[in-house]
Amino acid sequence: MSSPAIHEEIVNLGQSSLHYRSAGTAGELPDVLMEHGGGGSTADWSLIEPVLAAHGRVFTYDRAGSGTSPRDDFGRSAVANTQRLAKLVEQLPIKKPFVLVGYSLGGLYARHYAAKYPDQVAGIVLLDATPTKHVIKKSDYNRAFRTMHMLHWAARSGLAKAFWYLSGKKIERERFEGYITKFSSPTFIPNVKEELLAITTVQADVATLAEELTHPSWAILAGSAPKASQAATLAEVRILHDALMVKAPALSGQVVVAGANHSTLVSEEKHAVTVANHILTFLRSLASR
Repeated sequence: MSSPAIHEEIVNLGQSSLHYRSAGTAGELPDVLMEHGGGGSTADWSLIEPVLAAHGRVFTYDRAGSGTSPRDDFGRSAVANTQRLAKLVEQLPIKKPFVLVGYSLGGLYARHYAAKYPDQVAGIVLLDATPTKHVIKKSDYNRAFRTMHMLHWAARSGLAKAFWYLSGKKIERERFEGYITKFSSPTFIPNVKEELLAITTVQADVATLAEELTHPSWAILAGSAPKASQAATLAEVRILHDALMVKAPALSGQVVVAGANHSTLVSEEKHAVTVANHILTFLRSLASR
């Protein structure tokens, strides 16, 4: 089987520029547009994208200040992100209505866009998405910032590359080098901090415009907490998703990926493939309506 057709470029939107990537060919299934998580980039979809692209067309992009999209002066609110994304969508060869997939913080951005432009969206996939009512503790922010600094230091010092060799190169070179480029960038820490500190604003934006789901939606949740100390957070997020999905329109559903935590849903191949197959199931249900 030949590799899916891939195209990527940075699109000038006037006062902003966004990097996007497309893979695959349009077919019977809806096209897919993916929103990465907080501090992420298009590289985060490297395990899920090829599975989806084998069956249709998928678009990923870097939000302003993330990945290879330059920062602009309009901030990280959901309102600003939706305005930028709408301009990008105007220039993409994307088939409408499409399906939005939002991972973690990206789930909030996806919900806001779908509420603002309902006719463009066929459905939403919420991949362990951040709920509007989830209160992020100071300890969660501190842990995220520590991890961010550790990744930045490891990428710039060469330790990450040494560990990659010693571990038997379990991550393919192209994917690994993408992570090194992202984590070693001098703009990585300030951009990620800015995005994470804007989460409460994004939650408020979504709650104001889209407290309930108005499109068919598929929630894919992690089955495990990365640490025992985070089990309560996992349970809280599950309860909030249950409350959200119970009012979702027809064709909506919720699944749990056993053994996967929030990170490994996209970073470990076996879980990422499971996630991709759940997304494909949802796409097929929409296509058969």
